[in-house]
Amino acid sequence: MPRPDPSSSPRGSSGGYTLMEVLVAIAILSALGFGVWMSVSGSHRLLARVSALDRGSRQVLLLDAALRAELARIRPPFWLGAPPVAVSASSACLELTCLGGEPDALLRVVFEDRFVRIVEESAQGRVPLGSFGPFESVTCEFVRAEGAEDEKEDRPGGFRFTVTTGEPSEEGIELFVTPSSHPFYLGGLP
Repeated sequence: MPRPDPSSSPRGSSGGYTLMEVLVAIAILSALGFGVWMSVSGSHRLLARVSALDRGSRQVLLLDAALRAELARIRPPFWLGAPPVAVSASSACLELTCLGGEPDALLRVVFEDRFVRIVEESAQGRVPLGSFGPFESVTCEFVRAEGAEDEKEDRPGGFRFTVTTGEPSEEGIELFVTPSSHPFYLGGLP
């Protein structure tokens, strides 16, 4: 079989690529590389945002568990009569008496410096029980039980905590904590 004559090919006798072919190949590879870089960069930003949301959600879940556990420790002594728990709730602080059955023991939940701190105060001293955050804002309010129309109506309620973890578009996550077996009444001791 006869060999083709190299001088008759369009590339000539050198067998290499022309400058235009090399520039087109570099342009195509650059476009592909840029596309890969943008997708990796975008996925990195997405991963950072999801991680931040995960940290905030984890802190809210830990706060919810701690609030439920500590509020379950509010046990009024039976000899004080109902309603034995004194409640002081402001937008950034919650104080409850009768922690662990001690009338003078106090459970304090405070939002300060972007953290929620849960503290036990008694005759033995002050004991920090937990710190959760950082959060953008936390508010607390006493919520009456459904069907309680009058302020003086003797129906137990709970506490609504609204937590904002830091996303600008976030409206806030609501935690509704109710006592397990001992109802809370607004106004505390009679």
